[in-house]
Amino acid sequence: MFPKHGQLKQSAKMTMGKSMPLWMKAIFFLVGVQVLLHFLRAQLGGLLGWYLIPISDFANAQTGYFAAEKGFEVVFRMDALQMVAAMSLTYAQIAQFLLVNAVALLLLAPIKMGALERFWLSFQGKAQDFPSMFRWYTKPSLLGKSILVSLILDLGCRLLAILLMLPSSLIYFYLYAGSWMGTPAEASYVISLLAFLGMTLLLGGAALAFYCYSALYPIAYCLAAQPDYSFGKVVRRGLDSIKGQRGRFFRFRLSFLPWLILSSFSYGVMDLYILPYLSFASFHFLQEAAILRNQNGDEPGIEPA
Repeated sequence: MFPKHGQLKQSAKMTMGKSMPLWMKAIFFLVGVQVLLHFLRAQLGGLLGWYLIPISDFANAQTGYFAAEKGFEVVFRMDALQMVAAMSLTYAQIAQFLLVNAVALLLLAPIKMGALERFWLSFQGKAQDFPSMFRWYTKPSLLGKSILVSLILDLGCRLLAILLMLPSSLIYFYLYAGSWMGTPAEASYVISLLAFLGMTLLLGGAALAFYCYSALYPIAYCLAAQPDYSFGKVVRRGLDSIKGQRGRFFRFRLSFLPWLILSSFSYGVMDLYILPYLSFASFHFLQEAAILRNQNGDEPGIEPA
């Protein structure tokens, strides 16, 4: 019988406590780099955002895409909120945004994988002769694989989330762009239905994106456990590690959602606790899944510790 979520989490906390001296420096270093890169990206043009302007200050605003000198503007008029959302970018700013984020990924991906490898080795009970985390920078094969995994999980899944939530965004664009004060009861009923549909599509898209992210994340765990595997084998064995358990693994990861939301509001500082907790708990899940596959005669994706 597969252990319950609470049992897996309790086992993770016990393993974390016993092995804390082995991975503590790694997580402090990783989170320190994450926080530093976040603020550097903000200072160097690595973050983009909308300007919110009262509609009274921009009365002639029209929703659309407009060419500007050496760039473009995107304007969204929200009569329902009496606000205008605008984004004005030059092509130089876009190039700077892409460059800053590419450098940030190049710096962060290897150290993130090095920390994850340290978690895995600690989970296995290896108390000495840990390989250097910096070899993920110095060895081209490890550097390349860590970047590819980060591109799949961080960039690819974010783009997928945007696409999956696009239908709900279009509905909200339509609702916010209109002025519905004083509308007949029939129109209000339709508006309420559209708002409900938009929320349903938003939650459904977010859930599907998180499902895909959860189903793909064992690729990172497989690379941490077997750094010498080829990238193709890492992907294949990582996906196979939750074969038959994808729905259960999604629900398990979903139970950490409050922690993940808390981390997003702390600029990643809460990852000092959340990232090891989630990683060790996931290792316990993958171990149980591997044991179950062994019992069924299937080839495991990640060997039990």
